[in-house]
Amino acid sequence: MPVLFVITMLFCFISSLFIRNTRLIGFLAMMVLAYLAGDADPLTTIDYSVYLMHYNLLGFETSPFEKGYTVLSQFFFYHGLNYAQFRLFFAFLAFVIMFIGVSLFTKKVALFAGLYGLTVFFNDATQIRNLMMIAITILGAGLLAKKNRIPKIFGVFALLIASQFHDLGFVFLLVIVPLSLIKLDTLIRYYKYFVFFLYGVAAFFMVNSDGIVINFFASFLSKFSSRDNSADNVLTSFGRGSSHSTIIFVWILLLLFSPDLKLKCNT
Repeated sequence: MPVLFVITMLFCFISSLFIRNTRLIGFLAMMVLAYLAGDADPLTTIDYSVYLMHYNLLGFETSPFEKGYTVLSQFFFYHGLNYAQFRLFFAFLAFVIMFIGVSLFTKKVALFAGLYGLTVFFNDATQIRNLMMIAITILGAGLLAKKNRIPKIFGVFALLIASQFHDLGFVFLLVIVPLSLIKLDTLIRYYKYFVFFLYGVAAFFMVNSDGIVINFFASFLSKFSSRDNSADNVLTSFGRGSSHSTIIFVWILLLLFSPDLKLKCNT
């Protein structure tokens, strides 16, 4: 497993140096990551036993997870699949969605896969619900970036679905949807300032995980989330170190893909 991961990451970065369009390589790399996340070792993967326990208790308890994850897991459970089979399918489905979403933004999919693999992947392979939320959020953001109204509607719908797999999806919903309402010409004109603004927001969340904004999101989720303890979940997620790796990942993406995204906006 570690050898396969290292080879995949190296191939992603090396191919990105010599090939402009790495969608195919990026797709294959994501399938490797899907396999590694889906076929995770129960003994070494944190929270695996928790997910396994609640999966086996479906029908005997009220699921503690969000409605989207619960409904999907129930579908597989009642069709006779065990948790390992469900998890493997879930991971592959999430990465296929992620690939489609990333492809809406850039051709440098292999570079994205490499950066993702070295940062956020380790957290998402543990918190499998977060993996699906991130994948659908990227797809939703890509659809909202389109000019036509119909893709934008589907983009909002995708973000709503993402929030049904992990509560933090609501945070992206509250940020991405308002940004999509800004005219494209305005975004292009103030593009540089917008990127620096995102850097500032990310830095704020890193150093102020227990601040007013986080508490506001937690209060919002306590009213609208399909999960009973969503407020505590958000406070915990932003307060732990794994959220920092996510923010650093976003910083790297902004730095590397900003010229590519700006070029796409101008075409």
